[in-house]
Amino acid sequence: MSIPEFSKSDLELLAENEEFPCLIMFFASWCETCSIQEATLDAIRKKWGSHVIMGKVDMDRNPLTAAKNMILSIPTLVLFKGGSTAGRIEGYAGEEKIESFLDRQLSRVVEA
Repeated sequence: MSIPEFSKSDLELLAENEEFPCLIMFFASWCETCSIQEATLDAIRKKWGSHVIMGKVDMDRNPLTAAKNMILSIPTLVLFKGGSTAGRIEGYAGEEKIESFLDRQLSRVVEA
């Protein structure tokens, strides 16, 4: 099972969702590291799927969305909550790093 790909309008709706945080991977189809990151994210989605919406946005197909979110390198993971960016990871990250990131960021979001 792969990570669903979102359009600009999908992302805007998901990013504003007050109930669920949304972890988005910005990627490009030609990026080999992005493919590896997607597999890692898919494994994490099996554990975190009931707490976080996960998806991906192709920065080549959505350059304005990538620019708006200040994506300078790929892969980049961006966590959205309630219409704003709650955190990000640039470059490849393993399962442990992403899960630690989600633990920290989601506890911060809940406490705010």
